[in-house]
Amino acid sequence: MLKIERGDHFVFAGSAGGSLAGPQGDEGAETLLQAAASYMIERGRELAAAVYKDEIKYELAKRMREALWERAEREGTEITRCGGDFLAALFLPKEDAVIHIRLGRGALLGMTEEGHVGSISMSRERARGSILTDGAVGHMRMGVSILTEYRSFYMLEDGAALPAFCAVWSDVSGDVSGGPLAAGRPGGRQ
Repeated sequence: MLKIERGDHFVFAGSAGGSLAGPQGDEGAETLLQAAASYMIERGRELAAAVYKDEIKYELAKRMREALWERAEREGTEITRCGGDFLAALFLPKEDAVIHIRLGRGALLGMTEEGHVGSISMSRERARGSILTDGAVGHMRMGVSILTEYRSFYMLEDGAALPAFCAVWSDVSGDVSGGPLAAGRPGGRQ
């Protein structure tokens, strides 16, 4: 599942997979992304200057878990059926920053003006992560990249037979009207 949210001074892009295929997995992924977007947008500038990334990861994991527990309780669903892996990125043009946090599979790639594509955040692990696993915070990865070093950004979600992709940013001039350009699967399939 992919989520894009825009504001006057930011673009949030997120990708998540529930621990199950189907509606419950999708609802869990939606809940994870909403919690990540809410937290990252609320704390935006603070995240870019954070010294202790472990505290940020802990706070985000706590918020995501609480959101999953609330949804599961409200809908009478097993909590273990809701949480999966995620990748979240907050683009802050005025701060010239991209804050990215990931657990499990998925990737954030950046393309330079010269057309070189590089990994900004990519899992080298084959196993999926879960925010509901004890120790998940230790497996979360967080970084801050310089927005203007890249012409565009692409988010990959490795939850299907073919990875889904989404061009999430295409204008580094500070105009948050850039991206998303496209979402789908390689070869043009949706």
